[in-house]
Amino acid sequence: MDDKNNGEIKMKMKSKRKKKKPVFTTVIIVVLLVMLTVIAVVFGFVWDKISKIQKVPDDDSDPYYVPPGSDYMETDEPGYDETDYVTDAFDTREPAGTAAPGADTQLPAVDTQKPVETEPVIETVDPLKKGDLINIMIVGEDKREAGQARQRSDTMILISVNPKTKKVSMISFLRDMYVSIPGGYKNNKLNAAYRFGGFKLMKETYKQNFGITIDGCFAGDFFDFVEIIDMLGGVEITVTQKESDYSNGLLPVGTSTLNGEQALAYSRIRKIDSDYARANRQRTVLMSLFNKFKNSSLADLNSIADAILPKLSTDMSNGDILSLMTKILPLVGSMEVNTYSIPYLGGYSHAMINGASVEIVDFKDMRNKLENEYLPY
Repeated sequence: MDDKNNGEIKMKMKSKRKKKKPVFTTVIIVVLLVMLTVIAVVFGFVWDKISKIQKVPDDDSDPYYVPPGSDYMETDEPGYDETDYVTDAFDTREPAGTAAPGADTQLPAVDTQKPVETEPVIETVDPLKKGDLINIMIVGEDKREAGQARQRSDTMILISVNPKTKKVSMISFLRDMYVSIPGGYKNNKLNAAYRFGGFKLMKETYKQNFGITIDGCFAGDFFDFVEIIDMLGGVEITVTQKESDYSNGLLPVGTSTLNGEQALAYSRIRKIDSDYARANRQRTVLMSLFNKFKNSSLADLNSIADAILPKLSTDMSNGDILSLMTKILPLVGSMEVNTYSIPYLGGYSHAMINGASVEIVDFKDMRNKLENEYLPY
């Protein structure tokens, strides 16, 4: 009897265990389905956002492509100098020698630059090691009117991220450096590469002259810049007396919140000092923007994304951007950001070549700076 009873008890226990297994399995399946649904919703949301960015074809279908032989150099007309801001942020020229209030009157006009009698020899440098770095180029296009064809890259800032060390380098490249442009083009200013061949030719130019491998590019123009800053409620910038005087009082002296038009005016000032100082101002604005983004609510970021992303262009696919986001977003709150400029202060000389004011640099020296000091290896 005891054996029989024990057998029945064991059978009942096994039966109960068998009944519990399907319930447990069902719970796991439901949890997994919920997780997959959440992931799918988030993925769909993010995919929808990044799909708004204009994708630029990386082939010969580029409608603004300028083939070798049709390339040209933007000249600086005698008696004129390029200015960045007087009363209109999009105004570009004023008579040479007409110093803005507070400007350094010792700065030479463009047509007094020393002409170069012998064409500088530009040697191709060895490629820099890529390592763990993610290199993204931010391009500010010199577009003054809506619907214009592609223009020169007025601003070029490399964002180099090392996900392992959480270090970031923000490196400005001055637009007037005299470089060799690959593919059969003549030597020209660095900002011409983007005009002639878009992101593709620009990346090839950077690799040949600086040894840098760029993973992807994003571009916007002046109008986008103003709108982004206004949507974020402005950026906090400290303005000097000279900078305020040069803007005819548009920029208030001291630390204050600048709106989009004011921030653009500040970013384009260079005549009171140099293009090097101008690049530093641009990085200052970008850092202030970064801090704004970092502290914005999800609702604000969503609104900004809907308004701004359709106006940006990139050579990266949605998949590339998603991969980039998964690597960089977790680091945003703990990034160590350092800023630099190529060429460095004192690392270039001015000259006139074919009627254009350019900056002559030693590219092996620039590559050495990138490898040993500027890039976040």
